[in-house]
Amino acid sequence: MKRRARRWLRGLAGPIILLGVALTVDVRAVSERLAALEAPWVLAALAVGVGQTLLSAWRWRYTAGRLGLTIPFALALREYYRAIFLNQVLPGGVLGDADRAWRHSGRAPEARGPAVRAVVLERLSGQVVMAAVASISFGFIALRAGTGALGWWVASLGVAAVAGVAVAVSVRAPRSSSPASVTAALRRDARAALFSGEAVYVQLATSTVIIASYVAAYLLAARAVGVETPLVAVAPLVAPVLLAMLLPVSVGGWGVRESAAAAIWSVAGLGASDGVAISVAYGLIVLVGTVPGGYALLFGGTPVAAEAVEGLPEPARRSRSKRMSAPSAK
Repeated sequence: MKRRARRWLRGLAGPIILLGVALTVDVRAVSERLAALEAPWVLAALAVGVGQTLLSAWRWRYTAGRLGLTIPFALALREYYRAIFLNQVLPGGVLGDADRAWRHSGRAPEARGPAVRAVVLERLSGQVVMAAVASISFGFIALRAGTGALGWWVASLGVAAVAGVAVAVSVRAPRSSSPASVTAALRRDARAALFSGEAVYVQLATSTVIIASYVAAYLLAARAVGVETPLVAVAPLVAPVLLAMLLPVSVGGWGVRESAAAAIWSVAGLGASDGVAISVAYGLIVLVGTVPGGYALLFGGTPVAAEAVEGLPEPARRSRSKRMSAPSAK
């Protein structure tokens, strides 16, 4: 009963927050902006979204590969589209990723842990970079608000905190940790997928490009609604707005994103109505961009696991084959 109540609250949180935003900004100005959406900018933002999803699917495939699991790229792309569609239409913003992990782990017990951790680590790779960018952005916002050096101290502390988390994950687990424990397994796989050898450079490069594509799509949404503020003034405001969407209290980030945009644009002196209009346009563009995921949901076929199990490390594959071929006890 309590779980059902929480789901209802999450579903209602977005509309309630949006209502609060509507009561504090000029709704007519927002509506006029949205009514004047310019198709070329919208199409450009959708194209950026396609590239973003292609690279994100590749990053997942690469992360899984570092853990001994093989996913054909076409399959990874289909499952990624399905996941981002579910993230947009279900409360919390992570259920699509949970579905992706479940489908990847599916029927192969040996792959279950690595498959789930591959999804977790792939998302973590992006969120660490996003948090670092957002921390720096808060420094710019603080400067525009006139708080000067305080803002840069906050930004520096934020970047240091992100770096500290990354280092803590990358260090070896204590000897007393059980190899079978979830924490030890996550730390071991984090070293393999994020911090070992070439992985740190690949993950950093791909995640930086992906975060840049988020910012680019947001800036294109700004042009789509006719906001002519110089991009150098708008770009530093984007990451904190997108970071706010991680709060699992709405559907597709609606409400949380708009309230963050209203607050940040006001602090930056650029007008809350413009911030909300851009945020709504961005949300609509992202939702349209996930439509292929709806198709994958309806006609997506079997879970990834049935095919991904072929990429298990050789010992695990042999172990699974022995169990499947062993005669059943009578």
